[in-house]
Amino acid sequence: MRMEKYIKKITTLVVVSVLFLTPNMSVKASEIKPVNDNKVVITEFDVYKKLNEEMKSQRTESENTINTIDTIDTDDTSSVDFSKLSEEEIYFIENYVEIFTQKIFELQELTEEELKEFNYTDSQIEAIKSFTGDPNQISAASSSCEVYGDFNSYYTSAYGTNAELIVAFRWNGIPFGSFPDIFAVTWSAPLNASSISGYAGYTKRYGDYEHITTRPSTKSTGIYAESMTFDVSIFKNNEQYLLTGGTLIVNLKANSEVRDAGAYFAYGSSYLSLSPSISVTGDLSFSFSMGVDTLDSARCYH
Repeated sequence: MRMEKYIKKITTLVVVSVLFLTPNMSVKASEIKPVNDNKVVITEFDVYKKLNEEMKSQRTESENTINTIDTIDTDDTSSVDFSKLSEEEIYFIENYVEIFTQKIFELQELTEEELKEFNYTDSQIEAIKSFTGDPNQISAASSSCEVYGDFNSYYTSAYGTNAELIVAFRWNGIPFGSFPDIFAVTWSAPLNASSISGYAGYTKRYGDYEHITTRPSTKSTGIYAESMTFDVSIFKNNEQYLLTGGTLIVNLKANSEVRDAGAYFAYGSSYLSLSPSISVTGDLSFSFSMGVDTLDSARCYH
């Protein structure tokens, strides 16, 4: 069955080298910061492939230990206790290859122009159009997420420091997850946040392809970290809207002269129906909670 046309107009919420934000926090597609060609791209498919391998490994260990697979115990190095997952979650992990394969076959029925309207890259489109059902082809055709960020403004003197940090993410392709995702940022001391704003952009899946911006709630973790969580799909007036991107704007200040500053930010994709969060693990670093995998991360410095 032919898929409906997903997007007529894309709202890309990204940070660029010369920042140009419209009132709805969108950025012209032509102004997107170039991607590092040497960067390893992690797709949604890669996340579920890793989960499937980990689940099989735990089942093998359990069989060797208690000669049964009725329960799956989590060892000290495991990130997930699969015995606590729902039937739906287990089914998706077990059958991820078939599920992603069906999605790509449906995408093949869209034109290249339609795929580009939802920001599929040229390489993704080529992988979709040439897909034959080979599992080795799935990752290249799957959706991924890019993050960007920079200090948009930075003023410092002996009397104090004021800066605006803007970090953002953008989906390349249609996100396939069903649980809330997370976007987070941490910055260097002694800068403190004086105000924080979070935005998430969505486009209607069918019809007039209206795009809307929401204001997800933000959450502080310690003094120098902030995150926001959001759904990859929302409904408004019984119409489905799909996530296209998002932005965190953090206004920073210090009562002293701060000449150097840095920030680390990352997008976390949830594969469990839990509330995603972060734990600050050190200077300019954090880790996501159980059930969340990093799709992309970056750093910026002043």
